[in-house]
Amino acid sequence: MSHRNLGRDLLKTVIESIKEKGQPEAPPKQEGRNMNLIVAPN
Repeated sequence: MSHRNLGRDLLKTVIESIKEKGQPEAPPKQEGRNMNLIVAPN
């Protein structure tokens, strides 16, 4: 919980690596202890 920025940076890396296949529908959200990212196909 104290290193939210590390999780957000990791999700940004994932977004960059899959941008040819899909794009995020919304920015990453934190729900409790979990961070979620919804990706839609191109």
